[in-house]
Amino acid sequence: MVNKKFTASKTGPDPATIVSCVKFEFRYNSSEIPPIRLAAARTASTRIYYNRIRKRDSSANGLTTETGGSFNSNQYVKIPIANTWQNIGVSGDTTGNFNNNTFDEYYITYPGDTNMYRVTFLARNAGNSNVNYTMVCEKF
Repeated sequence: MVNKKFTASKTGPDPATIVSCVKFEFRYNSSEIPPIRLAAARTASTRIYYNRIRKRDSSANGLTTETGGSFNSNQYVKIPIANTWQNIGVSGDTTGNFNNNTFDEYYITYPGDTNMYRVTFLARNAGNSNVNYTMVCEKF
């Protein structure tokens, strides 16, 4: 299963653009790491575990690892009963904002589910102040 969305904008990503990913939903936020919520609310808060790989624009117009390493493992986000949007930031991460020319790749698991989900977010400068935003979700 693959679900993807592509948008372009001069004013920032549209938070109304949501990518459904079986058990999860994702969207861009104007300046923060793309948030997550469950596709269906539960009767208890839910802890979602993930690993993140992040790459950023380098001086050679390619993507490179950021200072301090680009792989964060065994992270989690707790989604409350109200099922509100929660940022999938990394604890102690001083680079929490998702900026243009950043590529984030998340590997996410749902409690009791045997599937793994890979979600990628890419915001790329496209010239003339345009930015292309891409979200892709894959279920394995």
